[in-house]
Amino acid sequence: MTILSNQQAKSAQHANEIMLLPPQIEKTSNNNILSNHSNTTRANNQGGAGACLLVKDENPRLIEWLAYHYQILPLRYLVIASDLSSRTRPSDVLHRWKDLIHITEWSDVDFGYTTEGENYNRLMKHRNRQKTFLAQCLHHFKEHNSNGNNISWVFLHDVDEYVTFNRVTENDMSKVDEVQKITNIVNDYIHDNVTVPADGSASHIKLTYERKRRHLDKFQRINGTANLEIAGDGYDLKGAALLELRRQLPPMDDGSTTIMEFIEKIRQDPHSPFQSNACHTIPRLVISAKEEEHPSTYNYVSKLLPPLTKMNFETLRFYKCAEKGSFDWNKFEKVAIDVSRLSKSKIPDKIQNVHTPIKRVCGTPFVDTFYSESVLKIHHYIGSWDAYSVKDDLRRNSAKYDALSSVDYGSVYDAQSWLRGFVNNVGIERAQSLLDGVGDWSSTAAAY
Repeated sequence: MTILSNQQAKSAQHANEIMLLPPQIEKTSNNNILSNHSNTTRANNQGGAGACLLVKDENPRLIEWLAYHYQILPLRYLVIASDLSSRTRPSDVLHRWKDLIHITEWSDVDFGYTTEGENYNRLMKHRNRQKTFLAQCLHHFKEHNSNGNNISWVFLHDVDEYVTFNRVTENDMSKVDEVQKITNIVNDYIHDNVTVPADGSASHIKLTYERKRRHLDKFQRINGTANLEIAGDGYDLKGAALLELRRQLPPMDDGSTTIMEFIEKIRQDPHSPFQSNACHTIPRLVISAKEEEHPSTYNYVSKLLPPLTKMNFETLRFYKCAEKGSFDWNKFEKVAIDVSRLSKSKIPDKIQNVHTPIKRVCGTPFVDTFYSESVLKIHHYIGSWDAYSVKDDLRRNSAKYDALSSVDYGSVYDAQSWLRGFVNNVGIERAQSLLDGVGDWSSTAAAY
Protein backbone atom coordinates (compact mmCIF):
# COMPACT_ATOMS: atom_id res chain seq x y z
CA MET A 1 0.00 0.00 0.00
CA THR A 2 1.33 3.40 -1.01
CA ILE A 3 0.29 6.88 0.13
CA LEU A 4 0.45 9.40 -2.69
CA SER A 5 3.32 11.76 -2.01
CA ASN A 6 1.31 14.90 -2.69
CA GLN A 7 -1.70 13.93 -0.60
CA GLN A 8 -1.09 16.33 2.26
CA ALA A 9 -0.50 19.22 -0.09
CA LYS A 10 -3.74 18.43 -1.91
CA SER A 11 -5.67 18.27 1.38
CA ALA A 12 -4.35 21.64 2.54
CA GLN A 13 -5.11 23.25 -0.82
CA HIS A 14 -8.63 21.78 -0.82
CA ALA A 15 -9.25 23.01 2.74
CA ASN A 16 -8.36 26.57 1.74
CA GLU A 17 -10.45 26.38 -1.44
CA ILE A 18 -13.55 25.33 0.48
CA MET A 19 -13.63 28.60 2.39
CA LEU A 20 -13.56 30.55 -0.88
CA LEU A 21 -16.10 28.66 -2.97
CA PRO A 22 -19.39 30.37 -3.83
CA PRO A 23 -22.60 28.50 -2.95
CA GLN A 24 -22.61 25.46 -5.22
CA ILE A 25 -22.36 21.69 -5.32
CA GLU A 26 -18.73 20.61 -5.53
CA LYS A 27 -18.03 17.53 -7.63
CA THR A 28 -15.10 15.25 -8.26
CA SER A 29 -13.77 14.45 -11.70
CA ASN A 30 -16.14 11.48 -11.93
CA ASN A 31 -19.12 13.71 -11.04
CA ASN A 32 -19.80 12.21 -7.63
CA ILE A 33 -21.53 14.79 -5.45
CA LEU A 34 -19.24 15.99 -2.71
CA SER A 35 -20.57 18.88 -0.71
CA ASN A 36 -22.50 22.09 -0.58
CA HIS A 37 -20.76 25.24 0.62
CA SER A 38 -23.69 27.60 1.02
CA ASN A 39 -23.86 30.02 3.93
CA THR A 40 -26.62 27.87 5.44
CA THR A 41 -24.34 24.85 5.60
CA ARG A 42 -21.52 26.75 7.27
CA ALA A 43 -23.92 28.22 9.83
CA ASN A 44 -25.16 24.74 10.71
CA ASN A 45 -21.60 23.59 11.40
CA GLN A 46 -21.50 25.69 14.57
CA GLY A 47 -21.41 23.37 17.59
CA GLY A 48 -21.77 20.22 15.53
CA ALA A 49 -19.75 17.05 15.10
CA GLY A 50 -17.96 15.38 12.20
CA ALA A 51 -17.77 11.73 11.13
CA CYS A 52 -15.72 9.48 8.86
CA LEU A 53 -17.77 6.69 7.30
CA LEU A 54 -17.12 3.76 4.97
CA VAL A 55 -20.21 2.09 3.50
CA LYS A 56 -21.04 -0.88 1.32
CA ASP A 57 -24.50 -1.17 -0.24
CA GLU A 58 -26.22 0.24 2.85
CA ASN A 59 -28.35 3.10 1.53
CA PRO A 60 -31.54 1.98 3.36
CA ARG A 61 -29.61 2.08 6.63
CA LEU A 62 -27.58 5.19 5.76
CA ILE A 63 -30.82 7.17 5.42
CA GLU A 64 -31.70 6.48 9.07
CA TRP A 65 -28.09 6.91 10.25
CA LEU A 66 -27.83 10.40 8.74
CA ALA A 67 -31.17 11.59 10.12
CA TYR A 68 -30.53 10.16 13.60
CA HIS A 69 -27.06 11.65 13.97
CA TYR A 70 -28.12 14.96 12.43
CA GLN A 71 -30.60 15.23 15.28
CA ILE A 72 -28.65 13.65 18.15
CA LEU A 73 -24.95 14.58 17.77
CA PRO A 74 -25.69 16.86 15.81
CA LEU A 75 -23.82 15.67 12.70
CA ARG A 76 -22.80 18.64 10.55
CA TYR A 77 -19.80 17.38 8.56
CA LEU A 78 -19.36 13.96 6.96
CA VAL A 79 -16.55 12.41 4.93
CA ILE A 80 -17.72 9.19 3.28
CA ALA A 81 -16.40 6.56 0.86
CA SER A 82 -17.81 3.33 -0.57
CA ASP A 83 -16.27 -0.12 -0.48
CA LEU A 84 -14.53 -1.08 -3.72
CA SER A 85 -16.96 -3.98 -4.25
CA SER A 86 -20.11 -1.90 -3.68
CA ARG A 87 -22.81 -2.33 -6.29
CA THR A 88 -24.72 0.76 -5.23
CA ARG A 89 -23.61 4.30 -4.46
CA PRO A 90 -24.84 6.67 -1.71
CA SER A 91 -24.63 9.85 -3.85
CA ASP A 92 -28.39 10.26 -4.34
CA VAL A 93 -29.03 9.88 -0.60
CA LEU A 94 -26.25 12.32 0.23
CA HIS A 95 -27.56 14.92 -2.22
CA ARG A 96 -30.73 15.31 -0.14
CA TRP A 97 -28.61 16.70 2.70
CA LYS A 98 -26.68 19.22 0.62
CA ASP A 99 -27.79 22.28 2.60
CA LEU A 100 -27.96 20.61 6.03
CA ILE A 101 -24.71 18.64 6.31
CA HIS A 102 -21.35 19.45 4.74
CA ILE A 103 -20.61 16.18 2.90
CA THR A 104 -17.46 15.09 1.11
CA GLU A 105 -17.65 11.82 -0.86
CA TRP A 106 -14.23 10.34 -1.61
CA SER A 107 -12.92 7.84 -4.12
CA ASP A 108 -9.63 6.00 -3.51
CA VAL A 109 -7.56 8.64 -5.27
CA ASP A 110 -8.96 11.32 -2.96
CA PHE A 111 -7.52 9.65 0.13
CA GLY A 112 -4.39 8.30 -1.53
CA TYR A 113 -5.08 4.58 -1.50
CA THR A 114 -3.74 2.16 -4.09
CA THR A 115 -3.48 -1.63 -4.16
CA GLU A 116 -0.12 -1.44 -5.92
CA GLY A 117 2.33 -3.78 -4.25
CA GLU A 118 -0.31 -5.37 -1.99
CA ASN A 119 -0.47 -9.11 -1.65
CA TYR A 120 -3.32 -9.48 0.84
CA ASN A 121 -6.50 -11.49 0.91
CA ARG A 122 -9.83 -9.74 0.52
CA LEU A 123 -10.42 -9.08 4.23
CA MET A 124 -6.93 -7.69 4.77
CA LYS A 125 -7.30 -5.41 1.74
CA HIS A 126 -10.53 -4.08 3.25
CA ARG A 127 -8.84 -3.39 6.59
CA ASN A 128 -5.80 -1.81 4.96
CA ARG A 129 -8.01 0.50 2.92
CA GLN A 130 -10.07 1.32 6.01
CA LYS A 131 -6.93 2.28 7.97
CA THR A 132 -5.82 4.59 5.17
CA PHE A 133 -9.25 6.18 4.73
CA LEU A 134 -9.71 6.93 8.43
CA ALA A 135 -6.22 8.38 8.80
CA GLN A 136 -6.62 10.68 5.81
CA CYS A 137 -10.11 11.63 6.98
CA LEU A 138 -8.64 12.75 10.32
CA HIS A 139 -6.00 14.74 8.45
CA HIS A 140 -8.82 16.31 6.41
CA PHE A 141 -10.72 17.36 9.53
CA LYS A 142 -7.53 18.64 11.14
CA GLU A 143 -6.82 20.83 8.09
CA HIS A 144 -10.35 22.22 8.14
CA ASN A 145 -10.24 22.82 11.89
CA SER A 146 -6.95 24.70 11.49
CA ASN A 147 -8.54 26.85 8.78
CA GLY A 148 -11.38 28.15 10.93
CA ASN A 149 -14.02 25.38 10.72
CA ASN A 150 -15.02 24.68 14.32
CA ILE A 151 -15.86 20.99 13.85
CA SER A 152 -13.42 19.41 16.27
CA TRP A 153 -14.95 16.12 17.50
CA VAL A 154 -14.89 13.45 14.78
CA PHE A 155 -16.71 10.13 15.28
CA LEU A 156 -15.39 6.90 13.78
CA HIS A 157 -18.19 4.37 13.85
CA ASP A 158 -20.10 2.34 11.25
CA VAL A 159 -23.44 2.79 9.56
CA ASP A 160 -25.06 0.07 11.72
CA GLU A 161 -23.93 1.86 14.88
CA TYR A 162 -25.71 4.74 16.64
CA VAL A 163 -24.18 6.94 19.35
CA THR A 164 -26.36 7.68 22.36
CA PHE A 165 -26.14 8.68 26.02
CA ASN A 166 -25.29 5.87 28.43
CA ARG A 167 -27.88 6.59 31.09
CA VAL A 168 -27.91 4.59 34.33
CA THR A 169 -30.37 1.66 34.32
CA GLU A 170 -31.28 -1.06 36.78
CA ASN A 171 -29.46 -3.89 34.99
CA ASP A 172 -26.09 -2.12 34.63
CA MET A 173 -22.99 -4.06 35.63
CA SER A 174 -20.83 -2.51 38.37
CA LYS A 175 -17.18 -1.60 37.75
CA VAL A 176 -15.93 -4.44 39.97
CA ASP A 177 -18.13 -7.00 38.21
CA GLU A 178 -17.13 -5.67 34.80
CA VAL A 179 -13.42 -5.87 35.62
CA GLN A 180 -13.76 -9.45 36.80
CA LYS A 181 -15.80 -10.49 33.79
CA ILE A 182 -13.38 -8.92 31.31
CA THR A 183 -10.46 -10.61 33.07
CA ASN A 184 -12.11 -14.02 32.79
CA ILE A 185 -13.22 -13.53 29.17
CA VAL A 186 -9.86 -12.29 27.93
CA ASN A 187 -8.03 -15.05 29.78
CA ASP A 188 -10.28 -17.66 28.18
CA TYR A 189 -9.96 -15.94 24.82
CA ILE A 190 -6.17 -16.12 24.93
CA HIS A 191 -6.06 -19.82 25.70
CA ASP A 192 -8.99 -20.82 23.46
CA ASN A 193 -7.72 -19.00 20.38
CA VAL A 194 -3.94 -19.23 20.57
CA THR A 195 -2.01 -22.47 20.88
CA VAL A 196 1.74 -22.01 21.29
CA PRO A 197 3.69 -24.83 19.60
CA ALA A 198 5.93 -26.64 22.09
CA ASP A 199 8.84 -26.71 19.64
CA GLY A 200 8.73 -22.93 19.19
CA SER A 201 7.64 -23.14 15.55
CA ALA A 202 5.07 -20.78 14.02
CA SER A 203 6.72 -17.77 15.66
CA HIS A 204 3.90 -15.43 14.60
CA ILE A 205 1.44 -17.51 16.66
CA LYS A 206 3.78 -17.39 19.65
CA LEU A 207 4.11 -13.63 19.23
CA THR A 208 0.32 -13.27 19.13
CA TYR A 209 0.01 -15.24 22.36
CA GLU A 210 2.68 -13.19 24.11
CA ARG A 211 1.10 -9.92 22.96
CA LYS A 212 -2.29 -10.97 24.34
CA ARG A 213 -0.71 -12.16 27.55
CA ARG A 214 1.00 -8.78 28.06
CA HIS A 215 -2.30 -7.08 27.27
CA LEU A 216 -4.10 -8.98 30.03
CA ASP A 217 -1.22 -8.45 32.46
CA LYS A 218 -1.43 -4.68 31.91
CA PHE A 219 -5.19 -4.76 32.42
CA GLN A 220 -4.90 -6.69 35.69
CA ARG A 221 -2.08 -4.44 36.92
CA ILE A 222 -4.15 -1.29 36.42
CA ASN A 223 -7.70 -2.51 36.92
CA GLY A 224 -7.46 -5.72 38.93
CA THR A 225 -10.13 -5.87 41.63
CA ALA A 226 -7.40 -5.95 44.29
CA ASN A 227 -6.23 -2.53 43.07
CA LEU A 228 -9.64 -0.87 43.13
CA GLU A 229 -10.32 1.51 46.00
CA ILE A 230 -13.99 0.79 46.39
CA ALA A 231 -16.24 3.81 46.93
CA GLY A 232 -19.47 1.82 47.20
CA ASP A 233 -21.96 -0.10 45.06
CA GLY A 234 -19.15 -1.94 43.30
CA TYR A 235 -17.42 1.20 41.95
CA ASP A 236 -13.94 2.52 42.60
CA LEU A 237 -13.42 6.26 43.20
CA LYS A 238 -13.01 7.10 39.51
CA GLY A 239 -15.98 4.94 38.53
CA ALA A 240 -18.18 6.49 41.21
CA ALA A 241 -17.44 10.00 39.91
CA LEU A 242 -18.24 8.97 36.34
CA LEU A 243 -21.37 7.21 37.53
CA GLU A 244 -22.52 10.52 38.95
CA LEU A 245 -21.97 12.16 35.54
CA ARG A 246 -24.08 9.41 33.97
CA ARG A 247 -26.86 10.21 36.42
CA GLN A 248 -26.86 13.79 35.04
CA LEU A 249 -27.42 12.64 31.45
CA PRO A 250 -30.57 14.08 29.89
CA PRO A 251 -33.20 11.85 28.30
CA MET A 252 -32.91 11.60 24.52
CA ASP A 253 -36.64 11.80 23.94
CA ASP A 254 -36.36 14.30 21.11
CA GLY A 255 -32.71 15.32 20.99
CA SER A 256 -33.43 18.67 22.64
CA THR A 257 -30.08 18.32 24.41
CA THR A 258 -27.54 17.05 21.90
CA ILE A 259 -24.46 15.02 22.68
CA MET A 260 -22.14 17.89 21.75
CA GLU A 261 -24.08 20.26 24.01
CA PHE A 262 -23.67 17.89 26.95
CA ILE A 263 -19.97 17.41 26.23
CA GLU A 264 -19.57 21.18 26.34
CA LYS A 265 -21.63 21.41 29.53
CA ILE A 266 -19.41 18.98 31.47
CA ARG A 267 -16.11 19.93 29.82
CA GLN A 268 -14.89 21.81 32.93
CA ASP A 269 -15.99 19.12 35.37
CA PRO A 270 -12.80 17.69 36.94
CA HIS A 271 -14.09 14.16 36.29
CA SER A 272 -15.20 14.79 32.71
CA PRO A 273 -13.61 12.31 30.27
CA PHE A 274 -13.75 15.10 27.66
CA GLN A 275 -11.74 17.62 29.68
CA SER A 276 -8.26 16.68 28.56
CA ASN A 277 -8.47 13.54 26.42
CA ALA A 278 -8.19 14.04 22.66
CA CYS A 279 -9.53 10.53 22.04
CA HIS A 280 -12.72 9.35 23.72
CA THR A 281 -13.36 5.61 23.60
CA ILE A 282 -17.02 4.57 23.43
CA PRO A 283 -18.18 1.06 24.39
CA ARG A 284 -20.55 -0.75 22.08
CA LEU A 285 -23.75 -2.59 22.97
CA VAL A 286 -25.19 -5.17 20.58
CA ILE A 287 -28.90 -4.73 19.85
CA SER A 288 -30.43 -7.98 18.65
CA ALA A 289 -33.20 -8.59 16.11
CA LYS A 290 -35.80 -9.59 18.71
CA GLU A 291 -38.78 -7.29 18.37
CA GLU A 292 -40.82 -5.70 21.14
CA GLU A 293 -43.76 -3.36 21.29
CA HIS A 294 -43.08 -0.22 23.27
CA PRO A 295 -45.75 2.37 24.13
CA SER A 296 -43.62 5.38 23.19
CA THR A 297 -43.22 4.24 19.58
CA TYR A 298 -46.52 2.48 19.04
CA ASN A 299 -48.18 4.00 15.97
CA TYR A 300 -46.47 7.37 16.29
CA VAL A 301 -44.27 6.82 13.24
CA SER A 302 -47.19 6.01 10.95
CA LYS A 303 -49.08 9.03 12.30
CA LEU A 304 -46.12 11.35 11.71
CA LEU A 305 -44.81 10.11 8.38
CA PRO A 306 -47.21 7.83 6.53
CA PRO A 307 -46.69 5.40 4.83
CA LEU A 308 -43.58 4.76 6.99
CA THR A 309 -43.92 2.68 10.15
CA LYS A 310 -41.53 1.81 12.95
CA MET A 311 -40.62 -1.30 10.90
CA ASN A 312 -38.60 0.97 8.60
CA PHE A 313 -36.30 2.09 11.43
CA GLU A 314 -33.84 -0.13 13.31
CA THR A 315 -33.66 2.33 16.22
CA LEU A 316 -37.45 2.17 16.66
CA ARG A 317 -37.94 -1.53 15.96
CA PHE A 318 -35.28 -3.27 18.05
CA TYR A 319 -34.60 -2.81 21.79
CA LYS A 320 -33.29 -6.14 23.12
CA CYS A 321 -29.61 -5.95 23.99
CA ALA A 322 -26.63 -8.12 24.82
CA GLU A 323 -25.11 -8.16 28.29
CA LYS A 324 -23.80 -4.70 29.10
CA GLY A 325 -20.04 -4.53 29.50
CA SER A 326 -19.54 -8.02 28.07
CA PHE A 327 -16.70 -8.27 25.55
CA ASP A 328 -18.00 -11.71 24.61
CA TRP A 329 -20.97 -10.04 22.89
CA ASN A 330 -20.01 -6.44 22.22
CA LYS A 331 -16.31 -6.74 21.30
CA PHE A 332 -14.06 -3.70 21.00
CA GLU A 333 -15.12 -0.09 21.46
CA LYS A 334 -15.16 2.70 18.85
CA VAL A 335 -13.83 6.24 19.28
CA ALA A 336 -14.43 9.96 18.82
CA ILE A 337 -11.35 12.16 18.35
CA ASP A 338 -10.98 15.87 19.05
CA VAL A 339 -8.70 16.92 16.18
CA SER A 340 -8.27 20.41 17.66
CA ARG A 341 -6.12 18.88 20.42
CA LEU A 342 -3.91 16.89 18.07
CA SER A 343 -0.89 18.20 16.23
CA LYS A 344 -0.64 17.12 12.60
CA SER A 345 2.37 14.99 13.44
CA LYS A 346 0.31 12.85 15.84
CA ILE A 347 -2.08 11.75 13.09
CA PRO A 348 -0.46 8.88 11.16
CA ASP A 349 -0.76 8.21 7.44
CA LYS A 350 -2.44 4.91 8.34
CA ILE A 351 -4.16 4.30 11.66
CA GLN A 352 -3.39 1.30 13.85
CA ASN A 353 -6.97 -0.04 13.67
CA VAL A 354 -10.52 1.29 13.79
CA HIS A 355 -10.85 0.56 17.53
CA THR A 356 -7.57 2.16 18.63
CA PRO A 357 -6.72 4.44 15.71
CA ILE A 358 -3.87 6.33 17.42
CA LYS A 359 -2.42 4.23 20.22
CA ARG A 360 -0.51 7.06 21.93
CA VAL A 361 -3.74 9.05 22.18
CA CYS A 362 -6.51 6.46 22.45
CA GLY A 363 -5.01 4.16 25.06
CA THR A 364 -5.39 0.39 25.25
CA PRO A 365 -8.60 -1.62 24.74
CA PHE A 366 -9.97 -3.12 27.99
CA VAL A 367 -7.49 -1.15 30.08
CA ASP A 368 -8.99 2.31 29.59
CA THR A 369 -12.65 1.77 28.69
CA PHE A 370 -15.54 0.44 30.74
CA TYR A 371 -19.25 0.43 29.97
CA SER A 372 -20.00 1.15 33.62
CA GLU A 373 -17.98 4.38 33.47
CA SER A 374 -18.82 5.67 30.00
CA VAL A 375 -21.01 8.72 29.43
CA LEU A 376 -21.65 7.63 25.84
CA LYS A 377 -22.32 4.26 24.26
CA ILE A 378 -22.86 2.96 20.74
CA HIS A 379 -25.83 0.77 19.90
CA HIS A 380 -24.67 -1.81 17.36
CA TYR A 381 -27.74 -3.07 15.51
CA ILE A 382 -27.73 -6.57 14.05
CA GLY A 383 -30.88 -5.68 12.11
CA SER A 384 -33.21 -7.88 10.10
CA TRP A 385 -31.93 -10.83 8.06
CA ASP A 386 -32.55 -8.79 4.90
CA ALA A 387 -30.28 -6.02 6.17
CA TYR A 388 -27.65 -8.40 7.53
CA SER A 389 -27.41 -10.72 4.54
CA VAL A 390 -27.91 -8.41 1.57
CA LYS A 391 -24.26 -7.50 1.08
CA ASP A 392 -21.40 -9.82 0.27
CA ASP A 393 -19.27 -9.99 3.43
CA LEU A 394 -16.98 -12.88 4.32
CA ARG A 395 -17.41 -12.18 8.03
CA ARG A 396 -21.18 -12.74 7.96
CA ASN A 397 -23.02 -16.06 8.03
CA SER A 398 -26.33 -17.47 9.19
CA ALA A 399 -24.89 -19.13 12.32
CA LYS A 400 -23.43 -15.84 13.54
CA TYR A 401 -26.66 -14.05 12.75
CA ASP A 402 -28.76 -16.62 14.64
CA ALA A 403 -26.61 -16.16 17.75
CA LEU A 404 -26.52 -12.36 17.68
CA SER A 405 -30.09 -11.77 16.54
CA SER A 406 -31.66 -13.73 19.40
CA VAL A 407 -29.65 -12.37 22.35
CA ASP A 408 -31.78 -10.88 25.13
CA TYR A 409 -30.35 -9.45 28.35
CA GLY A 410 -33.15 -6.93 28.70
CA SER A 411 -34.26 -3.84 26.79
CA VAL A 412 -32.76 -0.40 26.25
CA TYR A 413 -34.84 2.59 25.13
CA ASP A 414 -32.18 5.30 24.82
CA ALA A 415 -32.57 5.79 21.08
CA GLN A 416 -36.24 5.33 20.40
CA SER A 417 -37.73 8.85 20.33
CA TRP A 418 -35.33 10.86 18.17
CA LEU A 419 -37.65 10.84 15.15
CA ARG A 420 -40.26 13.08 16.77
CA GLY A 421 -37.63 15.75 17.43
CA PHE A 422 -36.20 15.35 13.93
CA VAL A 423 -39.61 15.96 12.31
CA ASN A 424 -40.15 19.01 14.52
CA ASN A 425 -36.71 20.26 13.52
CA VAL A 426 -36.88 19.94 9.71
CA GLY A 427 -40.65 19.80 9.14
CA ILE A 428 -42.88 16.98 7.92
CA GLU A 429 -42.40 17.57 4.19
CA ARG A 430 -38.61 17.79 4.47
CA ALA A 431 -38.49 14.75 6.74
CA GLN A 432 -40.48 12.68 4.26
CA SER A 433 -38.05 13.63 1.50
CA LEU A 434 -34.93 12.94 3.58
CA LEU A 435 -36.26 9.58 4.80
CA ASP A 436 -37.52 8.30 1.44
CA GLY A 437 -36.48 4.65 1.05
CA VAL A 438 -35.42 4.15 4.66
CA GLY A 439 -35.36 0.47 5.63
CA ASP A 440 -36.36 -0.71 2.15
CA TRP A 441 -33.78 -3.30 1.11
CA SER A 442 -35.49 -4.44 -2.09
CA SER A 443 -33.47 -2.24 -4.46
CA THR A 444 -30.19 -3.17 -2.75
CA ALA A 445 -31.04 -6.88 -2.99
CA ALA A 446 -31.85 -6.40 -6.69
CA ALA A 447 -28.31 -5.10 -7.26
CA TYR A 448 -27.02 -8.56 -6.30
